[in-house]
Amino acid sequence: IEPVGAGIILTQCFESNPDERQYCELINRDPNTNVIRFISDVQNNVAGTKTQGLDFDVRYSKATAFGRFGIQIEATYLLDYIAVQPDGYEWSFKNNYDAASASSVSNGGIYTDLDMNTTLMWVKDAINAGVNVKFITGSKECDYENLCNAPNAPDTNVSRDIDSYVKVDVFAGYTFDIFVGDTNLSVGMNNALDADPPVIYTGFLADSDAST
Repeated sequence: IEPVGAGIILTQCFESNPDERQYCELINRDPNTNVIRFISDVQNNVAGTKTQGLDFDVRYSKATAFGRFGIQIEATYLLDYIAVQPDGYEWSFKNNYDAASASSVSNGGIYTDLDMNTTLMWVKDAINAGVNVKFITGSKECDYENLCNAPNAPDTNVSRDIDSYVKVDVFAGYTFDIFVGDTNLSVGMNNALDADPPVIYTGFLADSDAST
């Protein structure tokens, strides 16, 4: 919720095609001279986001003589992520980093095709162990000054591919009984393979995207 902005109001009313004009009713003119007296630019529901995607959660486990083995797959497949600008333009941010550097309605981050977590687990009596693999597909980074996915952006704008990312976490635990009841002792290591995140040169705080 914010003002549309006098510049957007005037541009959309005077410079758009007749069948695409909007916000003209917010411009107040003197009835005698037709001179603009003021622009009514109060708080409005401007901009917004439209998203489409599929969420998956699949789990399976099986008991064997060697313990119980299980797998869990959680994934989000993004069909589109659209930021609706105050002027009504629908700006697609799927698979590109325009969102994080250009739009207050995008909430930052990279909106890739696929974001997936796969967890493999094993439990035998009091012992448990597992591994978690996070996978994010690659995307595109657009030049900070000439956003390649912006409205009416020229084809000459510079962009580069951002690599996909795989991170592996491992964990293990042991359950034992003490006077207060069952107690579980767990240890783990995040990013066990020490994988560096893909470099993003236009990152706001760093050269990677911590929010993804």
